[in-house]
Amino acid sequence: MKAHAQGTPNVRLSLFLPMPRPIEAGDTFAITAGCDKRFETCRNRFANVINFGGFPHMPGNDFALGYVKQGDNNSGGSLNGLRKPASMPCAGQSIACSPPTFGRSISK
Repeated sequence: MKAHAQGTPNVRLSLFLPMPRPIEAGDTFAITAGCDKRFETCRNRFANVINFGGFPHMPGNDFALGYVKQGDNNSGGSLNGLRKPASMPCAGQSIACSPPTFGRSISK
């Protein structure tokens, strides 16, 4: 079913595909609410987010086709405000170094 409109006293149905045979007076049918594969519909209409099988927070093609613009925040940091990890303490040096501890003390 593509759409429906509630009228008085009739209901108007629009179908995606034509019926295999002409509809005649007295014909019976059953309509079942379908899924449009959107996270919002799953959450708001069916309260079934736990079984949603998609990826609602993954950027779409429009994100992949984006480009850097002058004046944007192009620091390389997180786009959602998370703290960027500390840099390596001896980056750029040709000596062996250990990775940062991020506030933990390591005893040897």
